[in-house]
Amino acid sequence: MAMRRLLPAVAAAALVMGGASAQAALVSPNSWADIGESSSDWTQITNDGWWAGLDGATATFAYGDASWAHSFGVVSESGASTMLWDDRNSNAGVTATISAGEDPLAFYLETYRRRNDAEPMWTWYSTGGTDEGLDHFYAYSQTVGSDTHVLLFWEDLPVEQAKGRRGEPDHDDMIVRVVIPGETEPPPPPPPPGGSDLPEPATSALLGFGLLALGLARRRRRD
Repeated sequence: MAMRRLLPAVAAAALVMGGASAQAALVSPNSWADIGESSSDWTQITNDGWWAGLDGATATFAYGDASWAHSFGVVSESGASTMLWDDRNSNAGVTATISAGEDPLAFYLETYRRRNDAEPMWTWYSTGGTDEGLDHFYAYSQTVGSDTHVLLFWEDLPVEQAKGRRGEPDHDDMIVRVVIPGETEPPPPPPPPGGSDLPEPATSALLGFGLLALGLARRRRRD
């Protein structure tokens, strides 16, 4: 994973991870079908902000349908970024672990006109902002066990490029599944010193009854 400096093009916004979004859902039903999911099982969340709690989360390239090339990663408020994968060299199914050395983070998607271009044409951020009313990023979540699963849907073209293209915008140019681990149960406390040598309660009770019987037998002999 490559590290470099990437300054967000939008101002930092307060994160409201998991809150209901006021935006209309513009993700195409076909985009849900692409990954075998139903939108009814997921809740749209506020996505225009910085994300906390991503350290140790895993991101998987779930699906991509675009003629343009992309790189995907995370960026900190200071501008330090980590590219998680580049779809010019990685296929759907690749997984990367997020290391949040600087928390909170935002996601980004870079769009390249040609696969061998060194610099992207456009960069879109999960920190929000719209392009002539088009939001290039939508996020949905659901709870699975103790973990939070998040789907990120990306549109890679600006409005002026998408105009006239059939089915655009569809937000399936890159779909990412992020699994954020939940809290785990703390391990049980260690046994007391020499705990393995301590008798079980039932054993202690039998020992007590045995000593009592022995004492009664000795008393009868004296009588």
